[in-house]
Amino acid sequence: MYQNKIKNAFTILELAVVIVIIAILIFTTINYSNTMSVNAKNRLTKDKLKIIYLALGQYLTDKKYLPCPISLNVIKNKVMSQDLSPTPCTNNCQSGKCYGGVPVGDLGLSAELSEDGFGNKIFYMVNQNYAGIGAVSNFGNYTLAGSRNLNNFTIKEKINDTSHRIITTNAIVVLSSSGANQAYAYRSKNHLNDCGAVPNCNYIGTTSSNTSEQSNGIIISNNIYPTDIFVNDYTSPVFDDSVLYKTEEDFSLDFNQFYLQKCSVTATAECGDLSYNLQRSQPTKDQNGNNLAILPCPPDPNISRRVKCYQSNNCRFLFDCRK
Repeated sequence: MYQNKIKNAFTILELAVVIVIIAILIFTTINYSNTMSVNAKNRLTKDKLKIIYLALGQYLTDKKYLPCPISLNVIKNKVMSQDLSPTPCTNNCQSGKCYGGVPVGDLGLSAELSEDGFGNKIFYMVNQNYAGIGAVSNFGNYTLAGSRNLNNFTIKEKINDTSHRIITTNAIVVLSSSGANQAYAYRSKNHLNDCGAVPNCNYIGTTSSNTSEQSNGIIISNNIYPTDIFVNDYTSPVFDDSVLYKTEEDFSLDFNQFYLQKCSVTATAECGDLSYNLQRSQPTKDQNGNNLAILPCPPDPNISRRVKCYQSNNCRFLFDCRK
């Protein structure tokens, strides 16, 4: 006699469970892949900001001033240069601050470094007194500190919904990326066509509900230029801007450019009257071994500061009066 063979099959419920499990695995894989991709692009962006800063330091060493920002309406694969005339920056400058893209042509960098890891233009913001050929006489001149420091950028981080912390009020350069959400970002239109005089033709138009990103946004045609830059916002995961900021002291220390920082016996910026601690660089003894008097620096704003200003509880300055 033949025995009946019973064929086992999946029930609809079992199939549904399998489908749900597969869907969860696919969703998790895609989400993980997207997260890894965003993290990689963020790391690439931060690496680019560091490379640009190093190029700015080399430019400062060679030129004795910083380059002007390039227009945000210039296409990616066009040579991006702004150093065309012996004048300070004037384009897209407001209240002593200038805004635009990274002038990779001036810095000797590839066009790829004009954009962040997400394909959007990196913002380059600079104190007008430090940028352009006419700024060479102003770099670090403490006699101008009262007006010069008004053009610096204030760097903040948001702590909670009602308060923020000021990190510094002395940033002279800010490099910023709009991040993965592309809020207030600019992109080279098709990477082919130059916008010419058309305002904001490369502006993506993506806004953000985050107030910190709103504060960081640059919209040229509407004359919206940030003066306070947020680097962190602990109240919202929406904030994803990458920001690198540097002060005059950072440039001097990182690139050994202390000779660009000028001193004066009348200077009162930052640490009060410096005249008591300005002294001429000279031997302390003569050829016969006798002590020599330490002479003060003359009141000459062209005297170069050669040694880092160390600030702690008491401000201490060391200067070299050589021209």
